[in-house]
Amino acid sequence: LEASISPSSGLVKTAVKVSITPSSVNSRVMLHLNSGALSTYGTSVLKTGFFRDDTILEGSGGAYQSDIIMSDSHSNSWVDSPNTTSEVIYTFGVDAEKGPAYWSTWDGRARAIQLIAMEIGE
Repeated sequence: LEASISPSSGLVKTAVKVSITPSSVNSRVMLHLNSGALSTYGTSVLKTGFFRDDTILEGSGGAYQSDIIMSDSHSNSWVDSPNTTSEVIYTFGVDAEKGPAYWSTWDGRARAIQLIAMEIGE
């Protein structure tokens, strides 16, 4: 996947998602994202994070200021407590606050993206 992100009013879901069904309501889930380039230009600020179903996991991401180019990789991890034994869908989200930003590319070549969800117990 490759995307150019326009300024928005907050974190927007991407097509990168994973589902998991916890075995206990007390289980925690560790999320880990490995991604190709995240890049910003000019005055842009690119933010990343995770959604649990339709809820933003506050504090789960990072912010990358203008003129920062991560040309090879980006990773992001988060431990969540979904408090359910039903299926949960986690989605990677991005937001460009001020200007164009680019996700999974910086030179026109798409990079691989991997989102892993792992139950880590109670």
